[in-house]
Amino acid sequence: RKRYNMQTSATRQTKSAAAKTTWKWDETKTATTAWAVVLGTLALGAVPGASDWFDGRSYIPYFLTIAGGTIFIGAHRSLSSPFLQTGLTLKESAFAPVAASFSLFGIYLVIKNLNVDVLATFISLYFGVLTVAAIGGVVRTPVSQVLGDEKDVVIWTPPADWFEEEESTSSSLDSDDLNVRVSDGIALSLGVGLAIADALTQLQVPALSNFSAICVAAELLAGVSLGSVTTASALLLGLLAYDVFWVFGSAKAVGENVMVVVATSKVVAGPTRLLFPRPSLSESAAAAVAAKGMTIPAYTLLGLGDVLVPGLFIALALRADLARNAAWGDFADGLDPIRDPTSGFVKERPLFCAALGGYAAGLGMAFVANAYFKAAQPALLYLSPCVILAVLGCATAKGELGSLLRWRDESRRMRTRE
Repeated sequence: RKRYNMQTSATRQTKSAAAKTTWKWDETKTATTAWAVVLGTLALGAVPGASDWFDGRSYIPYFLTIAGGTIFIGAHRSLSSPFLQTGLTLKESAFAPVAASFSLFGIYLVIKNLNVDVLATFISLYFGVLTVAAIGGVVRTPVSQVLGDEKDVVIWTPPADWFEEEESTSSSLDSDDLNVRVSDGIALSLGVGLAIADALTQLQVPALSNFSAICVAAELLAGVSLGSVTTASALLLGLLAYDVFWVFGSAKAVGENVMVVVATSKVVAGPTRLLFPRPSLSESAAAAVAAKGMTIPAYTLLGLGDVLVPGLFIALALRADLARNAAWGDFADGLDPIRDPTSGFVKERPLFCAALGGYAAGLGMAFVANAYFKAAQPALLYLSPCVILAVLGCATAKGELGSLLRWRDESRRMRTRE
């Protein structure tokens, strides 16, 4: 059981001095700018006829901006997350594709052979709770900023005996981290409202569904570390093989594309994908499709796993950049890259920039392959090599490949200087 180093009950009644000096990326100008770009892109994508822009290829800049922006936000939020969990082992990385395969094929069998109503209800409830927690976690900070310290008071404090005092190998918690404040209640209410609205519209409002998916991805990227570049590379390559088999190989094995069946099923309709309306068909094209008895899906989609899996590697690269500044120690000691605690802009982040550039290149290649072959593509086939090679190539160019491969992310929380 994970145990956190907590302060006494008396100290936790008010915001402690340590809590006041905690640096929170969510409160910085860079965070505001990043969210403005992502939300602005969501709004543009919701404009009627947006799918016909750029000769029907507007989904490319849309997905590039949304996916890249989500990874940027999640990676930087991990720098100040009090709940960052580390320690994925190489064995666990190797087993992940196997576990994912069993889960995917199991869902496929249920969809094809059983009454899916019970499964759909269970999955909807699960994703509903996940969406509420994710949206609440994302909007809590802006709600707190709007309320201000005077109105955002503590309404409940967990008893001290709920936690044992012990040093954690992960991020340590401040006394204020588990206090329940007014902003938490408002954020939770917003999360419930948006999750219900998303469920009731049944994906008829892609911007709302995409916002839920973005919040889920941003929370997961902020809360999980793959531990080391070696482990992260093994995970990405293993999931690459998983993606390729279930997209390309499953049709030969079971007679149809298992990944596409599951991804487009209404059973799995939670925040598991990003959606963008398909461009309008001309009358002649629509007639040709109808004559062949074909059905064109209403949306182009990008699986959330194609954001999360490379995103975890990219977030690790950002923390490695800060660890470089601390002589490859704990990234939280590498405070010098923070030019200004209020701006949140991190200087000297070559590994992160290389990884994010590799992601954009890989996603672009996936779109080109999709257009050329006119078939669903396993995005990780392009994303995983591009991201891994970009980071390893950057480290090699700087003469730091050995240091990067030896580094372990034993993270602590970043604070501003006293």
